Amino acid sequence: MSLQLSVHPEVFDPSVCAREMRRACQNFQISGFDLLFFTIVCDGHWIVYVVNLLHKEFNMFDSLDDGKLDVAARNLFINFKRIATKESDFTVDLFSFKTDWPLLDYPQQATHFDYGLFSTMYLEIFDGQRMKDFKKQNMLDVWKTIASKPVFHPSNKVFPADVHKAIIAA
Repeated sequence: MSLQLSVHPEVFDPSVCAREMRRACQNFQISGFDLLFFTIVCDGHWIVYVVNLLHKEFNMFDSLDDGKLDVAARNLFINFKRIATKESDFTVDLFSFKTDWPLLDYPQQATHFDYGLFSTMYLEIFDGQRMKDFKKQNMLDVWKTIASKPVFHPSNKVFPADVHKAIIAA
């Protein structure tokens, strides 16, 4: 849905996202979401966009803050407003939202390969008002967790100690 919403408004076809929007509205009514997250990946670059219902604003988190996807972000929010107004179950007035990105302080990457991890962290720790800080060590822990999941997965029939021995022997 994010990629469909990020196209230029003149070529956006609301019917393409209608089913997903209906499903989101149903989930919104059931659980009372305050934040709607969208991620867009373009040329390996990840950006997180937030429809922040809690503070009536749109937020964008770009781990490199290079402005490459600003146009996609603006398109996403324009098109989201358009499709939301057509969905009767979505009762939030998005036209009252702040149109400029609020200046939020958030961690950014120093590398050119951590886009996905930073985006995941943004999704997990943004509370609608501020982004909790996370350090380089947190990123190392995330990498370790991701790397260990296949080894310790219940479907893995190989004993982890054997894997460890094989890695050390290599």
